[in-house]
Amino acid sequence: ATNEGMPGEAEGRILTPDEWSGSASGSVPIGMSVDATLVQMAAGYAAIANDGEYVQPHLIKSMISGKGGVTAAPAPERHRVLDPQVAADLRSMMESVVDNDGGTGTQAAVAGYRVAGKTGTGKRLIDGQYTSNNTARSSAWRRPTTRGTSSRSRPTCPRAPVAMSRR
Repeated sequence: ATNEGMPGEAEGRILTPDEWSGSASGSVPIGMSVDATLVQMAAGYAAIANDGEYVQPHLIKSMISGKGGVTAAPAPERHRVLDPQVAADLRSMMESVVDNDGGTGTQAAVAGYRVAGKTGTGKRLIDGQYTSNNTARSSAWRRPTTRGTSSRSRPTCPRAPVAMSRR
């Protein structure tokens, strides 16, 4: 859980290596047998966008008591989760789904700007069985960060996922 400030956040889950089956090396890396909330997914994408630094999501800016007293929320936790070069490589891959012919996100392109995205589709687990007719779709997009098309350009504005959906 991210402990973003709202009660009841579900814990994320990924299989430990001793829980992997013979097919897990092909399925876990693409999101099968992985549980995450939208906020947890956004935090992961934000870490990629922020050169590998995790910044704890926060939905609560401050709390106001019944008497009008204002208490600021604690500062978000921050720590490195990825090497900056690995984060840069992942951003480049995420830009390719928008930039390359045949990419799954070409309709998100904004002329003259770099856009990064990630799309996904997975079967839902219902009563212990993966269904073929009931799928979940997700997407995350990072707004244009730099004018120009070179993935080597330095982003010039804050980077974070700005649109996420799950159906």
